Amino acid sequence: MSERLKMALFAVASRFAVPETCKVPMMPPDYYAREARSLEPTDNTSSCIDEIKACTLLCIYDMAISNHWTAATNIAKVAKLAELYHVSRLEIPLAERNKICGGEEWKSIWWTIYTLDTICSAIS
Repeated sequence: MSERLKMALFAVASRFAVPETCKVPMMPPDYYAREARSLEPTDNTSSCIDEIKACTLLCIYDMAISNHWTAATNIAKVAKLAELYHVSRLEIPLAERNKICGGEEWKSIWWTIYTLDTICSAIS
């Protein structure tokens, strides 16, 4: 799991966490979101799926904060990134493709992105 994905997970989790139930002081969610955005994605093929997941989580975070146009444009970028990733995977043999990212995992990621894109389209 990449550092960018971890920070994006922390941003979403801390956004919805109840501070009173935590035994240790929590960093504010915007700290984790800023950290995730500041980390550069790697060019490694295996981490491309981590980049898609991190971008999707940051879009969820942005939508939870407010319905700005940036969330809509970012989910459109993530949808295009996921589409390009999917097309690049078609050239790889099926057995090797499932080693990089399992079929069910990829389906859940794709449908999450599709649903977010549909929500943003409906809102706008």
